[in-house]
Amino acid sequence: MLSILGFASKSKQPNQQNNSHVSFLAVNVHTDQLICNWKIRDESKSMIQRDFESALFIRMKDISGDHSISSKIVQVSLNQEKARINLPFKSGKILVDLGYKSGLDFMTLEYQVLDLGPKAMPTTHDVNWFAKESEDIHEEMYKLATGGRPLGGSEMAHND
Repeated sequence: MLSILGFASKSKQPNQQNNSHVSFLAVNVHTDQLICNWKIRDESKSMIQRDFESALFIRMKDISGDHSISSKIVQVSLNQEKARINLPFKSGKILVDLGYKSGLDFMTLEYQVLDLGPKAMPTTHDVNWFAKESEDIHEEMYKLATGGRPLGGSEMAHND
């Protein structure tokens, strides 16, 4: 009964069964690179080859939740099953998609989310713009604005 349903087969070892219906994406981080291994179903390959110019893509997108819109897309061969890609982000959460483009839309076949730890934000030093302000800053700004020539008003008043 199990062999009829496809759960058991006496003629094949489990590792030798037909994997044409299997699809996966496995992504690992090695130093500054993403190592991507994948397999897509034969039907998906045929469709991409027929309808989408055989273009397969790996997209990496920052999904850390800090309103970042950073992403990187790399085109790979339809016959390829692995790639090494320079890591676009050193920290945060990354969505890695394997898919194809349909017009302006990215169609995901498989994906994996990587958590590279808390997002490291560059330390910004609070700049105190007025730390070196002179005692006569208002006078200096006025002279810069007027070019040193009187404009009228209180500059024209005479002390008698």
